[in-house]
Amino acid sequence: MTGEKDGSFPNGLKDILEQEFLIRENWNKEKLVRAAKALEGYENVKEFLERTGWGRDNPECMTEEYLTENRICRWVGDRFFYFSKILYEEEA
Repeated sequence: MTGEKDGSFPNGLKDILEQEFLIRENWNKEKLVRAAKALEGYENVKEFLERTGWGRDNPECMTEEYLTENRICRWVGDRFFYFSKILYEEEA
């Protein structure tokens, strides 16, 4: 997948994390629950920027191109997903 508005994920969350965010783990139920809490979907880039305040903290890094190329956010189906590594690691 390329972070575009297409693709399917037969293994759901695990596939999204591995293919879109390049997160490799020895997945177990606890890690998947933590990951689900750290993954947030938005309708579009604008909603992501507004709801998270990303642009206030990172004004030079707020274009869709930057966010998707650096795998901060990814298009999965018709949703723009953000995976917070900070939230994921805090739960550990």
